[in-house]
Amino acid sequence: MANPQDHLQLTPTTTYYLRKILRKNLDQLESVLSKETNLGFDPVADLNSTLSFLYSDTASLNSVVKELERLVKYHQVLSTQGTLHRQELDKSEAAIFSALGLRSINEIPENKAKIMIVDDRPENIRLLAVALNRQGYTVESVDNSSTALSIARALKPDLILLDIMMPILDGYEVCKLLKKDPETSEIPVIFVSAVTNVMDKVKGFRAGAVDYITKPFQFDEVLARVEHQLKILSLSKRLEESNLRLQQESRERQAENQQLVLYREALDIISTYNLFIQPNGQFIQASESTAKILGYAVEELRNMKLQDLDESLDVSSWQEHWKTLQEQTYVEMLTYHRKKNGETVAIQLTLAYLPQQNVAYAYAVLYTPPEPLIVSAETADPPPAAPADPSPGAQNLGVKSWRQWQV
Repeated sequence: MANPQDHLQLTPTTTYYLRKILRKNLDQLESVLSKETNLGFDPVADLNSTLSFLYSDTASLNSVVKELERLVKYHQVLSTQGTLHRQELDKSEAAIFSALGLRSINEIPENKAKIMIVDDRPENIRLLAVALNRQGYTVESVDNSSTALSIARALKPDLILLDIMMPILDGYEVCKLLKKDPETSEIPVIFVSAVTNVMDKVKGFRAGAVDYITKPFQFDEVLARVEHQLKILSLSKRLEESNLRLQQESRERQAENQQLVLYREALDIISTYNLFIQPNGQFIQASESTAKILGYAVEELRNMKLQDLDESLDVSSWQEHWKTLQEQTYVEMLTYHRKKNGETVAIQLTLAYLPQQNVAYAYAVLYTPPEPLIVSAETADPPPAAPADPSPGAQNLGVKSWRQWQV
């Protein structure tokens, strides 16, 4: 990661504009910094830090910062031109995303949408097709209204431009047929007609159309209305995908929570005294039975460290235990835990090393005879170890690994 003092940084204005673009497309993008993202790093929150992660040498980083400044200004200019430079606008956005280490998870870009034109006049089809092709759309034409439904079923267009005044079937009838068919009912239809009567327009909306363009049409208006409807369609699909994703994540989270409950119950069965500990000694989880033995609530224990329970265990000695734990994957240690009422309990702990996604924890469990030794609060020195006895618990005190423990 490059030193911020040695390279150029994005200006606040550019950063604000970039975030605005990213937030509009965030559900369709993924970062190449997957490792950092899994550790909680947000590639959008601090764009300068993101660039520092992506480009380690100063020369490359400075070059990318300058290019992003240029792309943002270019994007701002294109955004004021309406739909005339849609392809260039999309290209500039793609370049911005690439420079920020973001890639699209959507295989088909929005400007590659498929549009079907239904009109009995070839000259109208030709004019519309040329204008739409220039914007990067794929255009399919139909000059016979009676075949419009079957062709729409086969092509599955993203949008249909439909004339009203046609022989055999007029546009209203075609639109009604499209909306009745489950395979084509979700395709948005825009009427393109010389009919300007208000009642005829209302009739078109009642037939299922989403918009209406009057002839003679202006290309800018056609492109703007087409783009607007495709944007609505895209947002609807993205919203539906997000809802499905959230439902799936909710089901997975519920399943994980059920597994956690089972694991906790299993841990309590294995041992009535178990804790999960961070490298600094902080507890992140304690069993209900552990809390009950010590007289604390589980939430109270989560705000404590192992050193809070055992005052003889200072920072340096705990670090030595942790170092040994990392090397040997388990450690056995005798500790004296102070209960909430002031009594001290002698606890022979076995700690297992649990690395999880670049973060390490220790699982501490009691494997000593079931009756812990109680020491009064006034006792200054730690009590001697309990004498050996032939009970199964005592036999297990001499094992070399917690995996050899006999239940």
